[in-house]
Amino acid sequence: MAKIGFWQAVLGDVGYYERDAINSNAESISMLLDSQSFRSEQLGQQMGKLFELDHAQSKELAQLRAIVRVLAETIIDMGFDKERLEQRMENALEDLESAKTMAEGVGAGVSGGGPYRSSGAEDQAAVPAKPEPQCVCISCAKTVLLRRTTITERGNICDRCHY
Repeated sequence: MAKIGFWQAVLGDVGYYERDAINSNAESISMLLDSQSFRSEQLGQQMGKLFELDHAQSKELAQLRAIVRVLAETIIDMGFDKERLEQRMENALEDLESAKTMAEGVGAGVSGGGPYRSSGAEDQAAVPAKPEPQCVCISCAKTVLLRRTTITERGNICDRCHY
């Protein structure tokens, strides 16, 4: 939206207040468009970094697979029983999967930091989750999580009422 100039205002049917409102809206819209383009540039940069990280992790995963394959072949060549090695690998993968599902089920994770960082007895005990702080919205009087509120001069307002 273009600004209305002096001669357009004098020769046209636009009054002072209308011209002032149109000009202020034009400035607001141009500032909004500038900020949106800046945000989209930042988002594009962040997406590029994520793609680079994904590519690097894929490459590292392929390298780790090759290393494990070579190590397994070397162990078998040294005389270790192939079936016994496969059984141990399957057991380790099942243990890893069960620890992962147990950590996801508890929500707070397993004490000790994981299946390979504790004595084993600690893995079975779940850490109790701390309750999140709550407060009452001054607008709708509902009890909501404190992280879902905005602090205003009148008090805490839930995100639904605030936005």
